[in-house]
Amino acid sequence: MQGSFLEHGTVPENAAPFRVGAQLLEVLGLLQSQTPVAMVADDIQWADRNSKEALGFVLRRLEADTVITILSLRGTNDERIENSRDPLIEDGVDRICRLSLSGFSLEEVSHLAEQSLDQVDPHTVANLVNLTRGNPLYVQMLIRELERTSAAPRPENTKFSPSLASVISHQLANVPQASRRLAEALAVLNGRIPLLKAAAVAGVSEPSIAIGPLLAEGLAEWLRADPAAPVAIRHELQKSAIYARLSPVRRKELHVKAAEVLPRDASWEHRVAAADSVSGVLSQELEEAANEQLRLGNVNRAATLWLWASDVASSSTEHERLLQLAAAHLLWIDEFSRVKPLLADIQACAPSPMRDLILGAYAESRGRLNEAAPLLTNALDSEARSTAPDRAGVVGMAASWLGLLELLRGDGPAAVKAFERVPSINDANSTITYRAKSHLAFAHAFIHGPRAGLNSLNEFLESGDDAHHFLSFPLMFRGLLHSFAGELNAGIRDVSEALDMSRLSGRPAMDEFGFVCVSSAQFLLGRWDESSVSAKNALIISSKREKPWAAAMGHAALSLTFSGRGDFVQAREHLDIAQAELSNFAPSWAVPFTHLGNAVLAHAQSDTGQLLSILEPLTRPPLSGPASHFQVWWRALYAEALIENGRSPEAETELKYLQELARTAPSLRLPAAWLHGRFLESCGDKHGAMKVYQSNVAQARDPDDPLVYMSLIQRSLGGCLKSIGRVSEGDVWIERGEGALSTLGARPYIASASRMQESDLLAGLTPRERDIAHLVGRGMTNREVGAELFVSAKTVEYHLGRIFTKLDITNRRQLRDLIFDPPRAFRS
Repeated sequence: MQGSFLEHGTVPENAAPFRVGAQLLEVLGLLQSQTPVAMVADDIQWADRNSKEALGFVLRRLEADTVITILSLRGTNDERIENSRDPLIEDGVDRICRLSLSGFSLEEVSHLAEQSLDQVDPHTVANLVNLTRGNPLYVQMLIRELERTSAAPRPENTKFSPSLASVISHQLANVPQASRRLAEALAVLNGRIPLLKAAAVAGVSEPSIAIGPLLAEGLAEWLRADPAAPVAIRHELQKSAIYARLSPVRRKELHVKAAEVLPRDASWEHRVAAADSVSGVLSQELEEAANEQLRLGNVNRAATLWLWASDVASSSTEHERLLQLAAAHLLWIDEFSRVKPLLADIQACAPSPMRDLILGAYAESRGRLNEAAPLLTNALDSEARSTAPDRAGVVGMAASWLGLLELLRGDGPAAVKAFERVPSINDANSTITYRAKSHLAFAHAFIHGPRAGLNSLNEFLESGDDAHHFLSFPLMFRGLLHSFAGELNAGIRDVSEALDMSRLSGRPAMDEFGFVCVSSAQFLLGRWDESSVSAKNALIISSKREKPWAAAMGHAALSLTFSGRGDFVQAREHLDIAQAELSNFAPSWAVPFTHLGNAVLAHAQSDTGQLLSILEPLTRPPLSGPASHFQVWWRALYAEALIENGRSPEAETELKYLQELARTAPSLRLPAAWLHGRFLESCGDKHGAMKVYQSNVAQARDPDDPLVYMSLIQRSLGGCLKSIGRVSEGDVWIERGEGALSTLGARPYIASASRMQESDLLAGLTPRERDIAHLVGRGMTNREVGAELFVSAKTVEYHLGRIFTKLDITNRRQLRDLIFDPPRAFRS
């Protein structure tokens, strides 16, 4: 499996768990093409949170795979684990079979002992069971000990040490000194390492001979097929026991040697472990190494080195400074789970601007804005007056977090004021700048509209470094602003590129909002199946990366396609969840977005009164902040609601405003044209309306034209033609419009139910099958589809077989033609 991982490229050290899980799914798919796969994880109780999240992500997506996953969980002597469960791994996983293993029975231990020992008396077997509680590892080790030392049966009062450390001490005492030294070195090195390097740490001259007794005792394992011959202690329990028996002097000696043998970056933990006392010199070296990692963009690694530096710092002042430096940078890259365990130590630090910055930023990330605001304000004001050499970093972060807090509240002017206090706001080489400048552009958009934010961000990107480690951040925000400005395809391109950068680097770039934005743009463009996939990805990140602020928008985005296809129950469920999340923790811009989701549902249900009541609150002056930010997405629905509710004077005013917006928002061109025609029809001007419709169907299609509105224009044109007696010509246009709607599966918008039934050839597919059919139709391979949907290639293959059967087709080309045969509305 290690080789398969390498074929797929390395996973960034700080990659999100779901990214690691996605790569594991790809590897499992590759392995399944050759043979069924068994994936075994021993002692899962020791796994860290991120590893458990990655594993749970994989298990929830093994739908039709020839994979069995075996997890072992051990409790302490007094702990019952029969009913224990780990939600990080098990939530949402079906087909779990639990087996409670209590260890070998008396009869089983007796059988094992009889196979290895010449004579076994009942008392010896009873002692083995009592001391080991049937633990297979303990039993085997004690039987080996008896086999080596007994020439005759043990007397009834034979005593064995119940301590694993004692058992291992016996084992090590009976191997050559070189083997013992090698085992100790392997315990210190803590992982697989080439045999020659392990021997260098151990001070062993003939490692191939020294490893033999360790293999025979079951203490070590050796991958002989690998040219580097990596070796390791066989089991975590054994390694811990060997390490625990080392004297402090021997432990230090091995750590010092390991630091000499290993590469510089791998040596730091051994240098820290070898330290006898605090060391200002070592602390300074670690800080310099951390700063180097920071310059390379490896913030997670830098934070680890700062934390080690704080452990060996020679003064409490230095300890607190380095601890807080690590926490502040972890918050900067959204590593909230790493900061949480540090909070108690940070709260115990002496009052300082940096302490206020960390506590304020963490409170903000949990949605406690009223608690965060005074802390961040104090950090900013206090540090701004400071003359300390590192004040710029604290001021920059504090101002950025305070600006983001104002954005979360929806106050654009206050946010701009805060961001403009970032000392490096115009320095394209500063790490802080890339995030602060992106948020500043967002704040400008709150005040003057998305176009103003775009202009600000484009100017910065033109002056910046195309290869900067945090380039994905402004690129993500430029994509968001493009889509809010009605440039849907440009938005999708920028966001997709930023998501790719984030995936490859492991550095987050507001991925959760990126997927929401792409989902919404795809919905407007008529790419509904892709829209659902993107919305689901947003929810995955929100739930797995402790980013609750994206949950409301993710559920609202997922509701769009359900509404468009007439699945009102599912749409309502997601919108109810979105509403509940708003009261939990959501940014200000989630409110108008949730309104949009509810408006699309009301529109699909033809409830124009409800549509008006949902959107009218967004229009109340002053029109600024999030409502203005998103108006390109909801304004056409509001104008339609005014027309359909007979509020003609207001509708006329709104229509003029919409037409003005459409001059710079490409995605509003067709909606404004259709609504112009609808308004003329409502005023009795059929001929005027018909001219509007005809001029628009005659124009070349713009890539940002929403598909539904082209269909509505065609259908409205057909209705006008029929009303003046041109029935046949009108039917042709109506058929064209409904053909495109049928391709989408837009049931609520189809006049004829029978036409919908005939046209929606994918109606019989499950949601998962529909997603896969759409992506395969786009020309993706099974592996590419799996990567897009976060499932294995085997699952894609299984569902594809069912799709072919249901649609009565035999190959991918037929599927592509069935899904993507262009609606006649867009044929030349």
